[in-house]
Amino acid sequence: MKANLQVGVLGFGTVGSGVIHILEEHQAKISQVTGYNITVKTVLVRDLEKIADTRRKVLH
Repeated sequence: MKANLQVGVLGFGTVGSGVIHILEEHQAKISQVTGYNITVKTVLVRDLEKIADTRRKVLH
């Protein structure tokens, strides 16, 4: 049984969103190599409008 590991990300710009994308896209391989089921629990942003704009771009 693999342990669960919850992480937080500071920012949701190019790097933060990229980290989240990689964690989601390669979840099985990361879990296999590390022995952890990694999930993103929290994302901290300074400006909620920016995250709303980013979400719209990602969804379209």
